Amino acid sequence: MQLTDEQQKAVAMAQKMESFKVSALAGTGKTSTLVAIAKAMGNRRGLYLAFNAAIAAEAKQRFRGTQCESRTFHSLAYRECGYKYKNRMHARLTGSFLRRRFGVNELCSNLVYGRSTTSLRRVAHCC
Repeated sequence: MQLTDEQQKAVAMAQKMESFKVSALAGTGKTSTLVAIAKAMGNRRGLYLAFNAAIAAEAKQRFRGTQCESRTFHSLAYRECGYKYKNRMHARLTGSFLRRRFGVNELCSNLVYGRSTTSLRRVAHCC
């Protein structure tokens, strides 16, 4: 694959260990650029983080032959600390389980768990 001037510049910056950001629309070659960088870096290790397992699996194929590891954000978190709690992770966190666990009545739970903005505020508050 022939790299564009912008992609070649990104590879050169990565080889110099310079910090940079690639901002582009879907399908414009961001992952291809990262594969070119991984190949150019030789034995240097890299990490490609994906939002879901399907993207991570596809990236794993594309990065084959490089030192770049492809994972999801969740698998990275699990690898670092989640394994400590694996014996507690057997049950799904359903709405009914959470209502019982935290003593939330049905009407209130619909208000709390039924709206994503409310849920996001609750998550932000906890973090």
